[in-house]
Order: sequence, then structure tokens, then C-alpha cells
Amino acid sequence: MSEFIAPPTPEEVTAAAALYGKKVELVNLKAATLNGKTGNVLNTPISNGRVQVKLEAVGSEVERIVSLKIGNLKVVEVVDKPALLASSEEKKKLPRPAAMTGRPGKFKFGWDWREVLPGQDLPPGLEIMASFEEGVPTIARIPRKWYVDVFLVGNDSEHVKVEVFRTTTVKEVVEGFRKVKNETVGGVILVGGKEYEGKYQDTIEKAMFFGNKISIQ
Repeated sequence: MSEFIAPPTPEEVTAAAALYGKKVELVNLKAATLNGKTGNVLNTPISNGRVQVKLEAVGSEVERIVSLKIGNLKVVEVVDKPALLASSEEKKKLPRPAAMTGRPGKFKFGWDWREVLPGQDLPPGLEIMASFEEGVPTIARIPRKWYVDVFLVGNDSEHVKVEVFRTTTVKEVVEGFRKVKNETVGGVILVGGKEYEGKYQDTIEKAMFFGNKISIQ
């Protein structure tokens, strides 16, 4: 007498259909050797709550088909890899960021992109987006993140590079120096050789740290 197999419920049919053709990982199986293996669900009718999965060949193992319950399958997200080569028609240029119009004379750097005019010298440390296309200018700005070199007054061999952003405060720069050097320094910080008369809560943007030598004592 053959074993009676109940027909699948509508819910099981729907669940199986959602898995057809998908790459899955085997999970929560008593046979530990199968857990973690991957394969593709075959488009075959669900039977006794199970679907057919074609396991991938790994090492010396060959491809094989196993019957598994839906609850033991985990869908693997597959991300398409971009083609290594693309035709010129397929390649899309990324939009260049908007930039302020350049002005004659010395390049006035800032935290926003600014047009660099021909012949203008750029200070070291700027983020530069060069252009070799006619009619498209080279642009530059202060990087969103950079390192300010903070020197100890009277001893340039004692210095610390502190990571800063546009909103980093003068106080945070001083604390960064103390943290590395463990120095007891006073409340005087020099920007370009001149004592900064602003507040410790000022940002380095307001204090104009970029492009100036920063010293502390």
C-alpha cells in the first residue's frame, strides 16, 4: 500500500513559486554537512512540503539534486558585477559638482569647489578635480577631511597631525595635541605665527587653519 501524500496547500504553492530559480543557502538541517551549501531551486512542483534544489559543485563534489523543506532554505542575494569593459555609448560621465567662478589673482581656496584659472598656483593639501577637456575648468577645494600639523612653539620637532573636518573646533585640535603628546600646554595657539584671538569654540574654518602654520604653547 503506497503512502498517501497530501496535495500542497495554496500557501505552500505560493511560497515555492517565490523560490523558483533563486539561489539559496541550506540552513538549520540536522545533517550538518549540508548546512551552508548553496544551490538553485528547480522549477518543479512542490511535493510533501519540499522543493528540489540543485546543489553547486564544490571541490571534488559534483552537482546533485536534493529535496528540502522551504523552511531550510535561505535566499542568497545576488549582486550583478559591473562589466569590466563598456562601450563608449554605455559609459556615463558622472556629473561634476557645481563650483564658484574663478577670480583673477591668487587662488582663494575654500571649503566649496572653486574654479582654478590658468596660471594660478595651488597650495598643497587641496582636493583637486583636474580637467583636460576644453571648456571644462579644473576645480579645487579644501578636503572634507584632512590632517592639520600642530607644532609646539619653539620646538618644531615636536608636532602632531590631528584629523579635522570643517566643523572641528580650535579646542578639539588642542585636545588632539595633548592626547598624543601628553603635554601640558597653555591656552595660546598661533595661526600663521600670530596669536589667535578668537574663542576655543570657533571652528577651524573661522580660525583659517588651512594654509597656515599652526603652533601651540
